[in-house]
Amino acid sequence: MKTATKKHFIILCFCIFFMASVAAQESVKITYTVEQRVNFDSIKSAEVGGAFMLVNEVISGFEFELLINENGKSIFRKTEPMIEDYSQIELYRLALGFSAGDEIWYTEKENPEKSIYKNDFENGPLLLALKENVTWVISDETKRIGEYKAKKASTTRKIGSFVEQIEVWFTSELSYSIGPLGYNGLPGLILELKRDKVFYKFKKLEKIPISIEPPKASKQMSFDEYYLMLESRVAEIKKRGY
Repeated sequence: MKTATKKHFIILCFCIFFMASVAAQESVKITYTVEQRVNFDSIKSAEVGGAFMLVNEVISGFEFELLINENGKSIFRKTEPMIEDYSQIELYRLALGFSAGDEIWYTEKENPEKSIYKNDFENGPLLLALKENVTWVISDETKRIGEYKAKKASTTRKIGSFVEQIEVWFTSELSYSIGPLGYNGLPGLILELKRDKVFYKFKKLEKIPISIEPPKASKQMSFDEYYLMLESRVAEIKKRGY
């Protein structure tokens, strides 16, 4: 190979490597809308049905953001609206609980342990540790979500004694292997996630500089311990006849 040609080849390889590195290091903010789909015909109590409708209205006003920086750290959390004025605070708290709006999920690339900041109404701010390797079943089913071609996948997560069924749509056109609620491990970004009756749906992606710090709380416990504690708390309430 001639010297000039070899020099051009080396420069070309360097440029390709540099551009790939820059692309891989881009920080992004992904915004999701959220909705809860409830079959009101199955609810016999008009009072309970009415309460669910009000909760759904509150949830439909929520947005969540997934922040990913160039080092592979990510935060998933509810965004704060400009004005947050709810006359019935209990409905707002229920909406937060159903949509996980009271949680902040923190992950690091290649680290199976996830940190979840949660504001528990009895214990105050808690930091939960969840160590998991998510196993996905990817189907051949596809659809378009905005400008992206998405594939369907499913998995499960153990929450206390309950096994949660998760269905997602992800795109390999965006190389970020993450999505809402700490779900990761797919070959692309999760655009939609279905968790029971709650749906998180992709709204937009913005490329912006992002600095991410892990959430902190003075009280810490494992994810499993927390949800088993909740189950025990509910069982005690039922035992008292409430």
